[in-house]
Amino acid sequence: MAKDRITAVVLAEDTFEWTVAAGASRGRLRPVSSGRLDMVPLDSDADAMEGAEPPPTLPERLKAEGVSLKGKATIGVGSDHAILRVVNLPAADEEEISGMVELQIDKFSPFPIETLAISHEVLRSGEEDNLVLIAAVQESVVDEIEETLSTAGLFPGRVDATVMGWWQLISATGHVSATGWETIILLSDTSTELVVVSDGVPVSFRVISAAADLDGAQLVSELATEVDYTLMTLEREHGNIRECVVSIWHEGDLPTSLVSGLEEARSCEVRTFSLDELPPVTEGLARRSVGKDVACIDMTPAAWRSAEASMQFKKRMLGAVGAVLAVWLLCLGGFFAGLFIESRQLGVLREREKQWGEAADQVKDMRDRVMLIQRYTNQTYSALECLRAVCIAKTAGVEFSSYSYRKSEGLKISGTATVPKRVYDFKDKLDGTGLFEETLLGPLRWNEKKRKQVFDLEIRLAGGES
Repeated sequence: MAKDRITAVVLAEDTFEWTVAAGASRGRLRPVSSGRLDMVPLDSDADAMEGAEPPPTLPERLKAEGVSLKGKATIGVGSDHAILRVVNLPAADEEEISGMVELQIDKFSPFPIETLAISHEVLRSGEEDNLVLIAAVQESVVDEIEETLSTAGLFPGRVDATVMGWWQLISATGHVSATGWETIILLSDTSTELVVVSDGVPVSFRVISAAADLDGAQLVSELATEVDYTLMTLEREHGNIRECVVSIWHEGDLPTSLVSGLEEARSCEVRTFSLDELPPVTEGLARRSVGKDVACIDMTPAAWRSAEASMQFKKRMLGAVGAVLAVWLLCLGGFFAGLFIESRQLGVLREREKQWGEAADQVKDMRDRVMLIQRYTNQTYSALECLRAVCIAKTAGVEFSSYSYRKSEGLKISGTATVPKRVYDFKDKLDGTGLFEETLLGPLRWNEKKRKQVFDLEIRLAGGES
């Protein structure tokens, strides 16, 4: 039953939200329980006072509320901690897109790429290009969340962006414009964000960090400036944006002053919707975990995935060892019963081993010498012969950057090509020579600087030269 459930949580500075939903195995979730706890901030005045009791921990608060959350959970990371960027990438398979995503994140990330957990989600697929959401978060941020949740018995199964949970819920209402441009201003208790939508698909995400300290005219000015700046930035890529509907999704009371201020600043009608009428954002995160044809972003650090795979392997190994141990115990009695008979035959076998041992060693040594002579006198798979075959098979548009030949390892070739088809044609010609036992083509990588596809090719020689 536990495998049929999904738990989604959002841990902010002073709030903790959760949703437990069932029906994961059938792809149709239904909420089982949800809630929200207001946590005391760690830097509160009460905590700073001498002799004051420390604020309650997350496990203590959950226990006090009678909430039991165990197992793996989908975690929502706030946009103030995550990097979200929507880009257009050439249509390619998943592996090639992952390579292009790493090149893109290295361009605009202020943090070293080795400190980030990176993921992507294809928002819209086309014949020639894809609209891709690139998401990244510092591993230290996720590690800190994991450390807090683990004290309550929760362990990350997937790391998503909180704003994508809101987008899941908002887009399902049918209030998002299916055509044209729309700017969604998301006013939640934890953040203020902009989501720009084109033809029903988000193309930009921005978090307004300064909005938390502003109100009245200052907040209107800040939001109007951010909307103008965001749309101006998008016009560089998408062309002139003539009309853009503005929608405010808010928690709590209707921000009438903000609505009137934006209508005046933007000279357009501002639509308003209440987030309180939607399910919790954690339910949106849970729904993104199932029933999707395209995989959603998962910013789980690679180290966690390796640790999880290792843990699963250990469990399987322990089960196998237990089964083997049971069989071994059953066979132990039979072993001792036959031990006496085997001991009588042991002397005879040892004598035969002594007689044939020296002859076998001589034969083995001679066989090794013959194989060694044959290997180094056979020129069929020499470096020049292999180079000749590779040069004949080389297609137009393919250039070599390195060529390595080792008699005991085969060939390793690195190079570039104008289009992937040139590389595949080159590989097919090598397979057709009959000289090589196997050609292994690594994943193609796009070199932005050279504007070419980079490939690595490993070739195993026939005749035992691999």
